[in-house]
Amino acid sequence: MKNVKCFFDTEFIRYLGKIREWTWFISVMAAAIHDMGHTGQTNNYHIAVRSRLALLYNDKSPLEQMHVSAAFQIMSENIDTDWFGVFLKECKVSSKKEMMQIQGRFRRTLIAMVLATDNLRHNECVEKLTKLISSDEDVYTALTSQAETRLLVLETILHGADISHPTYDLSLHINWSSKVLEEFWAQGDLEKEVLGAASMPMFDRDKMDVPGAQVGFFKFIALGLWEPLCVLLPEMQCRLEQMRRNLDYWNNRKENGLLVLPDPEEVLNEQEEDSDQLDQEGEETMLCEDETMLCDDAGGKPLDV
Repeated sequence: MKNVKCFFDTEFIRYLGKIREWTWFISVMAAAIHDMGHTGQTNNYHIAVRSRLALLYNDKSPLEQMHVSAAFQIMSENIDTDWFGVFLKECKVSSKKEMMQIQGRFRRTLIAMVLATDNLRHNECVEKLTKLISSDEDVYTALTSQAETRLLVLETILHGADISHPTYDLSLHINWSSKVLEEFWAQGDLEKEVLGAASMPMFDRDKMDVPGAQVGFFKFIALGLWEPLCVLLPEMQCRLEQMRRNLDYWNNRKENGLLVLPDPEEVLNEQEEDSDQLDQEGEETMLCEDETMLCDDAGGKPLDV
């Protein structure tokens, strides 16, 4: 939810919020429910073992289908949670001389946004986004005139927020990574028990190359979406730059043969030490400037200016 809010602080998404005021609220709600009731396993696992969810939703995004369905079921069963019911079902639009189906539109948008967080849809999302930013048509014009463009943008920012932990400060990113990996390894343990072997090396806690898996995720998933997204939303460029710094960190660990997950606390302490060192160097530089003196590189002796 916090990351979706960050997107709405950009000029382009603020414009979307002006021409369709309800998109802000629906986006926040989509973020709130997009992982509701998650089982801790992937869609592929559910499909492989023919779980209740896979059978219920015919192998089509079973988790995402469940998330949004469960949210609406709760609202239908408990009036105190039914934020959806506060909206009118329909409203007459004088300019079009027709009835607008408010609840129907909101529900369709919410469902589409949550289903778009299935990573199976990732390449489709990137292709559509790339086409949008490469088009000769002005993106603001497309956003104003095309419902499919507005939906694409909403789907993209939720998907971008969902995979945004690579854009966090390094220690926080590693903390998130450790939680994700523990979930993967728990699934791998379950796969060994149920299927006889882990379905992928990244799910096997005994074999996983942590930095290698991270580098792969950055290059083929995170950067693939965030690079064109930052063309559309240049205010998010600083997040993309942090992602690239984090990628450098994982590449360095891989090159040095450090294949295990680093301790987030140790990384945080290292960052604080580096920050203290930079602050100290900054203070020394300021002192030197205040006294209008420069240091001679050869002898380290101050020179009068």
